[in-house]
Amino acid sequence: MCESSNVDTTGLDDAALAALVVELQAQADRLEAVRLRVMGEWDARAVWALDGACNGAAWLAARGNVARSAVGGFLRDARRLRHMPATAAAIGDGLLAPAKARLLARAVNERTAEAFARDEQLLVDTVAGLTVDEAAQLIRFWQRNADQDGPDPRDRDANVLSLSQTFSGRWQINGNVDVESGTVLHGVLSAYVEEARGPARAGRGIDGDGAASACRCAGRYGEAEHRRR
Repeated sequence: MCESSNVDTTGLDDAALAALVVELQAQADRLEAVRLRVMGEWDARAVWALDGACNGAAWLAARGNVARSAVGGFLRDARRLRHMPATAAAIGDGLLAPAKARLLARAVNERTAEAFARDEQLLVDTVAGLTVDEAAQLIRFWQRNADQDGPDPRDRDANVLSLSQTFSGRWQINGNVDVESGTVLHGVLSAYVEEARGPARAGRGIDGDGAASACRCAGRYGEAEHRRR
C-alpha cells in the first residue's frame, strides 16, 4: 500500500490528484479481493463460533465499525465465491473487480447453479471489460433467462429480509419471503397491530407505529419457533 494518507492533496495539480484517486481505487480492489478470499474461508470454518457468536456477521459487527446487514451480505457473497472457481481465479489474478464478482455471486442460486457452472467463464470474460453498472445489467439479463420461473413460492432458501437505517435516521424494511413465512408474519403483525390500536383504529391496515410494535411481537414469536425446532 502506498503512503497516500500522508500526501498533501491541496498541493497536487488536477492530473496528480486524479492519478492518486485511480491508485487508491486499485488498492481498494486488491484489498477487497483478499478480504473476500480470507473471510470466505473464515466464515466457512465457522471460526466465529469459538467465541459463542451465532454467525460471522454478528461476530464482526460486535468487533468492528461495520453494520451487521452490510457485512452479512459480504460474507454471503464470499461463501458463494468459494464455489465459483473461474470467478475466484479472475479476482486473484486481478482480472476481475471484486464488485463485479459479487454481482455474479448474487446471481447464483439453486435454480441457476447448473446454468452458471456452464456459463461462468463466459460471464467472467464478458463482464471483465464492462463497467460495474453495465455488468449488473448484463447479469440481470442472463439471470432472467436462466431463471425464468423465479423462486418457488414455497422456497424458504430464497427468503430475503433487510432492515436498514436511512441518513435521516428512519428505518426501511424490504423483503421477499415464501408463502408460509409471509402468511405467518402477516398474521402476527396484523393481530398485534389491531390489539395495539384498539377498536377505534381497526381496519385501516398496518401503519408505521403499528408495524414497529408488531415487530417486537414478531421477534418473540421467532424465538419461540426457533426453540420448538
